[in-house]
Amino acid sequence: MRITNKVLSNNMLNNMYQSMWKMSDLQNQVTTGRKVNKPSDDPSASITSLRMRTKIMQNEQFQKNATEITAWMNTAEDSLIALGDVMQRARELAV
Repeated sequence: MRITNKVLSNNMLNNMYQSMWKMSDLQNQVTTGRKVNKPSDDPSASITSLRMRTKIMQNEQFQKNATEITAWMNTAEDSLIALGDVMQRARELAV
């Protein structure tokens, strides 16, 4: 098979365009700070990212719930302590 100048130049241009496309993708990743900018870039990484985002949101909600229940339990404890003090005082007065 004969390799002509046209074949060589087409191969060179094709390789150059591929390199430019890869360089553009890498520059976009560096600029945005993200490896995946749209789901079609890497579908499996997109799914993993969505799962991680969901887990982070769930953990944040669990943290909020824990903080709220801690405050509620502290209020209930203070109320029970006050009730115990009242009952103790009533017992002292009854005796």
